[in-house]
Parts: sequence; C-alpha cells; structure tokens
Amino acid sequence: MSKLVSGNVKVSDLSLVREAALQLGWDIMVNVPVSYYEGAGAVCELIVSPGATERNKHGEVIGKTVGGKYSIGFQQEKGTGQITMLHDNAMDGAEQFSIESGQQDETTQRVVGKLKQAIAEGQLRRIYAGQRASWRTEARADGAHVHVIRR
Repeated sequence: MSKLVSGNVKVSDLSLVREAALQLGWDIMVNVPVSYYEGAGAVCELIVSPGATERNKHGEVIGKTVGGKYSIGFQQEKGTGQITMLHDNAMDGAEQFSIESGQQDETTQRVVGKLKQAIAEGQLRRIYAGQRASWRTEARADGAHVHVIRR
C-alpha cells in the first residue's frame, strides 16, 4: 500500500537540498505539507517537487507542482539539526498494494536516488571549491557513477 515514509539523509544543510533541486529543475516550496498518494502529510521546512520530465511507469507526471501527486519533504530537528526526508514509497500509483514495509517501487527509488545524487554532488562542489580542485562524474560500464578528482 502506498504510504508516507521517512528516513535520515546524510546532509546537514537544507541549502544543499535547495541547490540540488534547482540543479535538477525541480520546484521548491517552504513550510507546506508534503504530498503523497493519500493527500497531505506533515508540514516541512523545505519541499521539493520533481519537474515535468519525471514520470512514473504509466507515463504520468509525479511532481505536485506540475499536476502530479507527489513531493519530497525535509524536516530539520531544532536541537540536533538532524534532517529527515519524507516521501511516498510508491510513486508508481495506488495499485502498488504489494509493497512491503520498508520497500520502495522503482519510480520512487529512481527519483529519490536522483535527488540524493545531486545533493552529494553539491557537497563535493563545496568541498573541492575550497581545495581549488575540480571533479567530474563518470558512469562506469556496470552503471555505477564515480567522481574523478583533479587538482
């Protein structure tokens, strides 16, 4: 069954999430509820909505701001600064009733993975800018992505 799931992300600054979403061409909203199949979830400090090119396996747009049902929310705990990501676990649609607890469908994995990759690249840009180093991402034959660093 489609449901809202949460998980910690390895980022300590919401500005990295904002930059990653802009890099992907996604929309950004602040202090609004995260959207999932069932409707609205918790209010989040930062919401990103996948752009019009992000579609599920049925060809439907998924981003809330472009006519779909889904967004990805980020909440930051006041005391610890820990950031939690909230999103639907089945962006392919309501027929995904066979998804077991803790699992995500292919569209969700792809979309959330794309955002996490963009966040990681933003973190690298910040690190290597201070070291006056450059880098690029290369895809290996096995499908994995590696970062090649030049100093």
